[in-house]
Amino acid sequence: MKKFLFALMALPLMTAFTSCSDDDDVPDVDIKLEFAATNTVINNEVYVVKPEDIQVVAVKVTSNIKDQNAGTSNVSYFLDGYPMGTNYISPYGINIPTKDLDPGTYNLAYSLPVFQENHSIGSAAGGMKIHVVADAADIPSTGGDDGGDSGDSGDSGAGQK
Repeated sequence: MKKFLFALMALPLMTAFTSCSDDDDVPDVDIKLEFAATNTVINNEVYVVKPEDIQVVAVKVTSNIKDQNAGTSNVSYFLDGYPMGTNYISPYGINIPTKDLDPGTYNLAYSLPVFQENHSIGSAAGGMKIHVVADAADIPSTGGDDGGDSGDSGDSGAGQK
């Protein structure tokens, strides 16, 4: 009976050392933020004429591996380190008012969990500069932009598990 009880007590310890074989297989994805037409994107920096809102209309997570789906469940946003909100509903956008912001440069940061088929769960974070300007004339020429209605975060791959 003692041997049975000892084996029964050791059972939880043996399961503590069990793991999946792909624990280090982090997601391989691209993350793209798309902005409203009232926000001008030039070289991955966003320009907003005050009092228009900073409008992220969608966050897209796409797999870099063929035939593997990828996605997220929420996106949290921060402006100069201050929490602006978390969106749990696809396409995970947010509106940030600029009426109380002084013209200048701000940092829009975001973080999100990342899910991809046959990979461990990951997390990703990124950021981009937001320029709040007083007049549309303060926006530089659009040479080299990506269409004016979408911005790429430049973040590819997911970080921590």
